[in-house]
Amino acid sequence: MWPTQQNHYYGALATLCRGRRVQVRLRRSPRSLAHHSRRSSSTRPPSSRSCDISSFDAPDVAPSKAFFRWSRPVRQVLGPKAHEPVKIKTLIVALPGAAQQFVQQLTASWSPVGSLVTSDQAIHPCKLQNDTNSTGVILSKTGVKVSEENNTLSLLVGQEVPVAGAWIWLKTLMQHVDAEDIICLDSQLSTIYAADEEIGAKLRMLASSVVTDEMKMTTPVRALEVPQFVTGIPAALLTHGELHKRHVRVFVSVRDVSTTPIDVVRSFLPLAATSSSVLGALERPMFFKPSGESQSAGSLNVLYT
Repeated sequence: MWPTQQNHYYGALATLCRGRRVQVRLRRSPRSLAHHSRRSSSTRPPSSRSCDISSFDAPDVAPSKAFFRWSRPVRQVLGPKAHEPVKIKTLIVALPGAAQQFVQQLTASWSPVGSLVTSDQAIHPCKLQNDTNSTGVILSKTGVKVSEENNTLSLLVGQEVPVAGAWIWLKTLMQHVDAEDIICLDSQLSTIYAADEEIGAKLRMLASSVVTDEMKMTTPVRALEVPQFVTGIPAALLTHGELHKRHVRVFVSVRDVSTTPIDVVRSFLPLAATSSSVLGALERPMFFKPSGESQSAGSLNVLYT
């Protein structure tokens, strides 16, 4: 019981009176209640059932949506089949950064035939010209006749696709393109220590289980070392290859903090060295000529993708 001098209360009293239990309820003044509240809150440990309700105040985030569209000439060629998956030989997916710059250099003569974007990709100012840096542009080696046998499509992702939108991006792509062989190019910063002789950009590979050893030997590349891993679109493509038994290969240029963007681009050159290489469908890179913007920033900035 609380001391009478401190709490000013009429004490609770339980007595037996003629065989009946009589209880007098506790009565306290507002001042004593406030004092008791301060005292109990300072000495009582926090409840294990407490919960954070700040998430209820957070704004709702709309789910990601993806939008695929063939160009008008392609839709005219495909006709009623424009809404069906187009069967092709190879699909090359180039992630933003050095990988996209490399593929863009070797597909300069290819025709833009479509686009694929998501609702949560960053929108940057662009001009009405043949610029494939701001949107996810699809290029075709055979022009508007995208459904020709042994055709190769190249998808320049353009802007970074958030991890949360990778699956809807992939699902929308597969609804329109059915590729026998999928090749993805990406670059990431190394998270492990490297030997002195391995300083610079190093090409590594991850592949789905159905990729044969013969396919891997077309351009021998070491596997990506543990604990390094891929996320987003590369991870979604590899998962798609495992679930649907498709040939999916992800080539990652692993770089350190001193690697320039030009060095990262050059690390992809073995993939297109000959017509029998992994990217044999691309134009032969007699030499790599960096653009003025990348050349001016290459010696100073680190490429982050």
